[in-house]
Amino acid sequence: MVFKLAWRNLWRNKRRTLITISAVAFAVLWSAVLQSIQTGTWDKMIDNMSRFYMGYAQVHSKGYWGEQSLDLGFEPNEVMSAVEGKLPENVDMVPRLESFALASYGLQTQGVLIMGIDLEEENKLTGIGNKITEGTFLKVATSSVIIGDKLAEKLNMAVGDTLVLLSQGYHGQNAVGKYPVVGLVHLNSPDLNKRLVALSLPDAQNFFGMPDLITTYAINLPSKKYLPQTMAVLKTQLDTSLYEVMDYNDLIPELLEAAKLDQASGSLIHFILFLLIGFGLLGTIIMMTKERSYEFGVLTAIGTERLKLAGILWIESVLLGVVGALAGIALCLPIVYYLHSSPIQLTGNMADQYERFGMEAVISTAFNPGIFINQAIIMFVISTVLSLYPVIKSLTLKPIEAMKS
Repeated sequence: MVFKLAWRNLWRNKRRTLITISAVAFAVLWSAVLQSIQTGTWDKMIDNMSRFYMGYAQVHSKGYWGEQSLDLGFEPNEVMSAVEGKLPENVDMVPRLESFALASYGLQTQGVLIMGIDLEEENKLTGIGNKITEGTFLKVATSSVIIGDKLAEKLNMAVGDTLVLLSQGYHGQNAVGKYPVVGLVHLNSPDLNKRLVALSLPDAQNFFGMPDLITTYAINLPSKKYLPQTMAVLKTQLDTSLYEVMDYNDLIPELLEAAKLDQASGSLIHFILFLLIGFGLLGTIIMMTKERSYEFGVLTAIGTERLKLAGILWIESVLLGVVGALAGIALCLPIVYYLHSSPIQLTGNMADQYERFGMEAVISTAFNPGIFINQAIIMFVISTVLSLYPVIKSLTLKPIEAMKS
């Protein structure tokens, strides 16, 4: 009965109620879409770096991540024998040999990332074999390379050209080689597309003069939920005085910090938006309370319980916020879902700006129920706080004065 009365009271002035609900709905719509785009952009970037390149975790020799030295390579069989049969199902350990080199073609030179890969295991993690845009994928020990498509543009190379690599190998020995380019690859990371040179693992070991050694085990997980269990196994089964086990939080801390900073600035915008809507909602609540002072005085004079009257006014205030929030969520759901399933591909200067910061040039959203639930909770809290005004007024009301006013 109390709820029914509150609902009917809202629609005494339909225009005012519709305007207030529409304002709240627009604020929620705008806030949810912005937050979804912001979260989706960062999630996609972090996912591209961890799931399609670094893995959700990595194993190295102790101190390798800080020094990036080939001298800290290790024997892969020792690690595999320590964790074999103990990792969760469908968790793969992808061996790599990674270092840096100077690449040259004609008069063009460029610093590049050399990555020696196990062709089958690497394909499970990054799907690199399915991202060849020109030419073919690598074959084992064929002394050939595939390179990022943007690197090919930089060096003015094409499939079939020969790339010269110069680097420092194991224990300071010279590492020099000439390799035909058999394919161009386009990965989800713009930075990798500009500097990646991939060889088969045996070819990379021969190039750097470190047979049977690798620098990294990248951990491929079917889902992020397997990460805690996988990390626990690795840290308990491996000798941590010889090996370092790092998850993506340790591998890309700068990216995660940048995401937190951006989300903090986004939170400030959302705060200002809801603050403005809160003042608008407060104005409506004050108006509704003032114009019904005579009514409240009469109801109190004839014996209506003050708590029941306060409850009606509280429900009215909360309904304005919650109904507006639900309307905004209903409007934003199809927008967010569409952008999540069909990201917008950016072109031109905007795409260049995204790639300059190492971001894939797409606008995607995170279809996360928590984002929409938070909007409803925020409006419920705002409405509840603002409802204190009519509730206090009803509890301290003097019937005679109210009816005179």
